[in-house]
Amino acid sequence: MPDQLESALVLSLRDTIKWESSLDVQSSGTLTPVLPASDFDQSTYQRRDRELAFRDLITSAAVVEVAVQVSDVYNFLPEKPMMQGPVSKDLPFSAAEITSSGTNLSQVRHVRQVSIPWDAARFADADLYGRDALVYEILARACQQAFLNPSISRIDPNSTVIDSGGSLAWSLAEGVAQQQDINTALPLDRDLFKVPDQNLADRDNLIAAYASRLMQVLKNPFDAANRLYVKVDGGDAREPEIYTYTQTTGNRRIWLAEPTLSSRNRIVYDTLNKTLQWTRERTNEVHPPQIFALSIPGIEVGQTVSLVTDVPETRDAQFWRGKAGRVIPSGDQYTDTNSYLDFTANVDAVTGGVIQIPSASLTVPGILTLHMNGSLGSGRHRVSTLVVPTGQVEIAGAQNVSNTSGTLAGATYEINVPSGSLASLTYQVDEGDGIVYNGTVVLPGNQFDGIGGVPNYSQAGATDSAVRQARVAFSLALPPGAWEARVEYTNLTGISTGFNLRAQYTATGQDAVDVITDAIKQPFSGDNGDLFITPASTFVVEDDQLFNFSVFWTGGDGQFHLRRLIFENTAISSGSYYMNSAFGGDTSQATITADINLPQVVSFIFAGTNPIFPVDWTVNWQWLAQLPIQFRQVDVQTIGTYATTPVSSLFQGWRQECLERAERVIQQGYNATVKVFGTAVPVFRDTGSNFSEDALESWMGFAEVLNPRLREMTVITPTGLAVGRQYEVTSGTTFYGSGTFTSGQKFYATTQTGTVYSDGTVKQVGAFKKSRPGHFGKPALIPYGLYIDTDSQPKAYYDTPYSLPVIAACQPWMIDLGVYVAQDEFWMPDNITVALTAPDVTEVVEPFVTQVITDGANFSGEFREGSLDLAINSDAALMAMEFTTGTLFDVIVFSTGSQTGTMVMSFDTGTLFDVVAFSTGSQTGTMVMSFDTGTLFDVVVSSSGTQNGTMVMSFDTGTLFTVTVDSGTYTDSTGTFSGGFYAGTYA
Repeated sequence: MPDQLESALVLSLRDTIKWESSLDVQSSGTLTPVLPASDFDQSTYQRRDRELAFRDLITSAAVVEVAVQVSDVYNFLPEKPMMQGPVSKDLPFSAAEITSSGTNLSQVRHVRQVSIPWDAARFADADLYGRDALVYEILARACQQAFLNPSISRIDPNSTVIDSGGSLAWSLAEGVAQQQDINTALPLDRDLFKVPDQNLADRDNLIAAYASRLMQVLKNPFDAANRLYVKVDGGDAREPEIYTYTQTTGNRRIWLAEPTLSSRNRIVYDTLNKTLQWTRERTNEVHPPQIFALSIPGIEVGQTVSLVTDVPETRDAQFWRGKAGRVIPSGDQYTDTNSYLDFTANVDAVTGGVIQIPSASLTVPGILTLHMNGSLGSGRHRVSTLVVPTGQVEIAGAQNVSNTSGTLAGATYEINVPSGSLASLTYQVDEGDGIVYNGTVVLPGNQFDGIGGVPNYSQAGATDSAVRQARVAFSLALPPGAWEARVEYTNLTGISTGFNLRAQYTATGQDAVDVITDAIKQPFSGDNGDLFITPASTFVVEDDQLFNFSVFWTGGDGQFHLRRLIFENTAISSGSYYMNSAFGGDTSQATITADINLPQVVSFIFAGTNPIFPVDWTVNWQWLAQLPIQFRQVDVQTIGTYATTPVSSLFQGWRQECLERAERVIQQGYNATVKVFGTAVPVFRDTGSNFSEDALESWMGFAEVLNPRLREMTVITPTGLAVGRQYEVTSGTTFYGSGTFTSGQKFYATTQTGTVYSDGTVKQVGAFKKSRPGHFGKPALIPYGLYIDTDSQPKAYYDTPYSLPVIAACQPWMIDLGVYVAQDEFWMPDNITVALTAPDVTEVVEPFVTQVITDGANFSGEFREGSLDLAINSDAALMAMEFTTGTLFDVIVFSTGSQTGTMVMSFDTGTLFDVVAFSTGSQTGTMVMSFDTGTLFDVVVSSSGTQNGTMVMSFDTGTLFTVTVDSGTYTDSTGTFSGGFYAGTYA
């Protein structure tokens, strides 16, 4: 930073630059001209001096302006002159007023005894003009180099008048503080001109003294700054953050940043050696001291630590995300992977089950496999799935077994099928004299089944008949009980007033039962493509096995299109599910009971020892066949252990504190946005207060108006940039404007550059990301007053001005709605793994472990999961007991051996007496008992040997007395014992 007027540092300071007789200057920068050929006019010379005095005031104002900027940036108030009135900081400048250049600009050629008045104008005034310009320009250059947004602008930007190199020796120019104006009452001699010019030179000296001191601060702010605004680029990049001056120890000035970990997150400046040293959160690294500069090399290769010479920006949620990540807690770490399905109603992503319109599903106990992208390494994983028990099953028309497709995933019945095109489908003959097919005459109105390999038919008479498809069949299973069926349909071609439809339910090995009859035409009165739904018709499902459901089009003009089938059972309000799951060569189990239509998250932990590819997750719903269950999302996370920040035990709540700070700044921006919109604030909920996923996205967009780095959006199209948003390249090389950005680099979209990028892929940077099933319980950003109604419909209690963004624990229904959760840096660990110091205790060993439920205890509701894990019997089994209604007496479950199996007991209604299950050997099998209705007495299940098999007992109705199963020394690693009692009495 050359030309810093160091020689002016020796000048003493006075506190005020006086106004004196200053007179405003012209915007062109020129002084009042002197015409030497004209008569002498003292007022012209007097006015020029007064204009020069005002230029001193402007230069002083520039010094004050820069001093204020130094204070704003470094929180340090440098010495600055006092002003006696408001003056603009912008100095008008005209190079024509200067007769010398370069280092001569600081001199003043005063008039002498032999001078004429014009010499005062063409020499002394020009030099005084140049001195003001010199101080102003050099200060502006220093300001330009020191600040990102300099507070004053250069007057000689190309350095054509004032040289930009070398060191300047400031001339005192015979300056003397003695105010005197040119006056006709005084003698016309040398002092009439020289004394006022000496006073102006003295003012210049004072201004130069202030400017020289100020430029020392600009050159090296570390000697005086109370606040540093620092960013890190390259490895471990960090957004600009504030380091606050705390102390001086010997020759070391120290600034600290949050979190103020012991001896870390600090910058140390050595005032003697003029070096800087940066320390971050880690304790096993040393940053070699660097010669001070505004940007120095960091700790890692390619890393730079830079002083941001600007006023600190408002700290947004993304900033607090970065700060939260500075402290890493202790405990288990769950990390999202790319193996994720947010939409499972995709035939390519699912094997098994039933694909419904909203998602893949299991309508009855069975096996479902979901295929996800990517590949995973070995280690522990958590698979979380968002499930919804539902009494409504919606099957898209295209999900039929008749190989019939159609627009919008429906099934379009073929019309006017020509000879040569018949397939293995059911057809109907319309009009004419009928046809001959496979040697048989089929008359109009009759149906026939096409035979594979026999595609041709012929007309039976003189009048041709038309052949059209008459049937589409579906194969599915539903839990036993009464179900309602409806058909959603439309017309695609021609004109139709309605369709005669017949729907049939055919259980395995049973005769077909009409569900919808074709006696009455189903109406169609709209435009082609408009949807209609048949009235609900009830039928009874016999068991949970596959059945055939066929929809026949028996009459009506046009072209029938079946959009979807709807099955509904409203009699059951909740369902119980025991699921066994496989992933990466390991298995895991879970048992839940959930209310109808209320989303739930079910998680499975797997300890995989091999890399996983392809990423397939299989779930086996084993019981109970009560309510179908939809698998709407699946999420895979790796499970590791946080690399805890050393010596951070006092900062375990740091991430929560940063989250709360982020919440406050979001709320401040939201309230400010509401004020900006005034009475035109948009409404996001509908008239019934319902709050949809689209409403949530719109609400998030509203919250982003003054919080542009709020939500992360992973898919940004090349024309989809938004001005003011920050973007990060996720793969490839991206070109935006004249900039080139590689993976991991960020850029802002600006009005000047536009909203289009090319090549690579980018995401919008944000402190919150779209929730997944694995984010259950994590901090979520929701509108204040968001709740879920008794009909499982998300609703917003308050309108937009009062729907303040708040942090809440993410619930399954919020994930289904699509809320955003805080990024990983805000997360606290799910499980703390740090060993805790405990006093020594004496362990009491019992002969066996007994859990007794007192006689006569009434149960309504359920016991979800109970975990029994006692050192005395090394028992890591999962025990689940569920009792919906009725009375329970004397239930004892104990183990004195080694048991790692699973025991599940479920009782829907009735009374239960004396259930005992125990093991005295080694058991790794599974025991399931299920009782739907009736009374149960004296059930004993015991094992005294080694049993690895499976035992299942199921009793639907009736009474059960005295059942004993004792394996003794029975050893069979794959054996199965099952007893099924569906009616009557067992004694």
